[in-house]
Amino acid sequence: MFRTLPLLFAALIFLGVQSSGALAQDAQAAEGMRAFSEGLMLENEQEKYPEALAKYQESCAYGLEKGCDAVVLFHGYGIGTERDVVEVRHLAEAGCTRGNGQLCDILANAYFRGDFGTDDPESGPGMFSEGLEYKKLACVNDDPYACKTLSEAYAKGIGEKLSQNTDKEYFYAIKACRYRYDNDDFFMSMCDRVNEIQDKKLASITYTDPEIYAPLCELSIPRYCFDLGVSYINGSEIYPKSYTKAHSYFEKACDKDYEKACTNLGIYYRKGSYGKTEDLSKAAAYLSKSCSLDEAVGCSEMGLLHETGPARYKDYDLAIAYYDKACDLKYGLACYFLGSAYFTGEHLNRRKDDAKAAYYAKRGCNADSDPEACRLSKRVAEFGNAANERAIRVQREAQRRDDAERARQAQEMGRAQSFVSGLYDTQISPSQKRVCANIYQGGRMTYECMTQEHFDRYFKP
Repeated sequence: MFRTLPLLFAALIFLGVQSSGALAQDAQAAEGMRAFSEGLMLENEQEKYPEALAKYQESCAYGLEKGCDAVVLFHGYGIGTERDVVEVRHLAEAGCTRGNGQLCDILANAYFRGDFGTDDPESGPGMFSEGLEYKKLACVNDDPYACKTLSEAYAKGIGEKLSQNTDKEYFYAIKACRYRYDNDDFFMSMCDRVNEIQDKKLASITYTDPEIYAPLCELSIPRYCFDLGVSYINGSEIYPKSYTKAHSYFEKACDKDYEKACTNLGIYYRKGSYGKTEDLSKAAAYLSKSCSLDEAVGCSEMGLLHETGPARYKDYDLAIAYYDKACDLKYGLACYFLGSAYFTGEHLNRRKDDAKAAYYAKRGCNADSDPEACRLSKRVAEFGNAANERAIRVQREAQRRDDAERARQAQEMGRAQSFVSGLYDTQISPSQKRVCANIYQGGRMTYECMTQEHFDRYFKP
């Protein structure tokens, strides 16, 4: 028992020392936060930069990392003091190692300027290779300005120091584009360049690479969310088939007003396909949004929902309106639906109207060479030609019978049956007024013109 007492006392002493050390650390951290908070107030509210720098230095002395980072920023940008990265180099390197991209960028620029020496005085100031590595570190650690600088450098090259490389330009442009903010032309130019390189196939790497694809969806361009969704719908070695992931990416794209994604979701809910349970209310919501964004297929699908859906959705007038908008947006199939309705008179509660049928069928065929619309256009034209030919034959036969009947009556009466041609706006005398008529005399009928006075005297029945 007595042998254990010294051990017990030793343990108590150790715990007491440890406890007092923890208290000292807590007090030190509290002092560091106090000084840092005072520095923020001096910087942001009073714009007293030298005084703010002194407070940040105090907080750094207490071991607060963000206080040390602030000291580097003030020295790196010359805020409240002369620019001097050499003095805070050790702090900058420590912050860069922790993943602070801004501090990596400050080091990169210092190497480029020659703050830490020069590789070759004949080739200019600075240590280019070291600066380039820190610039890359800055971009990897999410400094968008560093990414933009690298993209622009690789776009043109820098003499013998850096060769032009479109793949690297593309990669860094994508990373810079991730930081696009609303109405921010500075980074939006990077997004435009990404699309240009992709559309023109200028790079050997593609945006389908997972390293590029997903970040763009999360932070920038909805088109890539849609493409990711399609990739997971189709399935591949890189993107195993997953309807859950596909729907997630389609929803992100639709939330960012990418109309094709809204259309896909609407169709899946309308048909109950690709992992979705049929839900017409959700289908209508997605398709309506798609159509409001002028997506032709979305408008046509809304028309189909109102034409063929259950009673609470059935509305032929709305269906016509949606089909008509889709047709205006050059979706040939929607034009065909309208043309077919007018041609048969059996759909959408429309009366048969060959003129409208021909109009919509022709528009559908011209819009995107929709085969159904083109076939319908041909059928309407053939029907119209046949109808015209029949009408001409009927008209000629009627005229022949009419003429024969009039000739018979004239023969019975011994006089001709007259048909006056033309209208007269003013009263004129019978001696001036002329008429033309079928005249039957001598066993045969002729068509002759004469004065009204002569006709009344010799031929009027």
